[in-house]
Amino acid sequence: MADKIANDLYHFNRDIASFSDALTRLREQKKQLEEDLQALHGMWQGDAHSAFVSRAAADLNEVDDLVRGFEELQKNLTDARDEYTDCEKDISSMIDFMKF
Repeated sequence: MADKIANDLYHFNRDIASFSDALTRLREQKKQLEEDLQALHGMWQGDAHSAFVSRAAADLNEVDDLVRGFEELQKNLTDARDEYTDCEKDISSMIDFMKF
C-alpha cells in the first residue's frame, strides 16, 4: 500500500545521493587545495606571501563554513525523507487496520 501513496521518493533518494556525492567531491577538492597551498607556502617569502597566506586562510575558513552548511542540509534532507517514509508507513498501517 505504501507504494501507492508514496510521493516521488525514488527521485528524492536519487537527489540525496547526488548531493552526497557532490559533498564528498567538495571535501576531497578542499583537501587537495589545502595540500597545494601548503606546498606553495614554502616557495617564496615577503609581503605578497604574507598577504596571500592570510587571504587563503580566510578563504579556507569560508569553505569550511560552506561545507558545514551543506552537511547540515544533507542531514535535513535525509531526516525529511526518513520522517516522510515513517509517516507514510504509519498511514498505510492505519488504512490496513481499517480494512475489514
